[in-house]
Amino acid sequence: MDDKRKELVGRTNIDQLLGPTAREIDLNQPVQARQDVADVQIRSTTDPLQIHFATTDVIGKLQEPAASSRMRAFALVFIGGPMIVFGLMQIGMAWSSDVSLLRRLLVSVLGGAMAAFWPFLIYRGRRRSKG
Repeated sequence: MDDKRKELVGRTNIDQLLGPTAREIDLNQPVQARQDVADVQIRSTTDPLQIHFATTDVIGKLQEPAASSRMRAFALVFIGGPMIVFGLMQIGMAWSSDVSLLRRLLVSVLGGAMAAFWPFLIYRGRRRSKG
């Protein structure tokens, strides 16, 4: 053995490296259910958005009269902004390509619905709360 290898073996704790491995923990054990079920919020299943979108609670809070205009603008930009941009891009792509007029109209209607979806949800209760 050369000198470098002897020095490396002298600095290395080979007994710990070659020793027995740590005992494995059995992770397949039954889990007890939570006992206090009273604090689980009951959700209505009549609203189809409640099942798929986590933002319905946010939208519900935004429609309350106490919600400020700054909060509504923030939600419109960060929740609805990407959807509005995507809908408008879809409309622009439909009218810049060579497809039939019927397809252009259908894609435009779909893009317009996508662009108007979140602003409608945020501002739909605005007239009712003022009047």
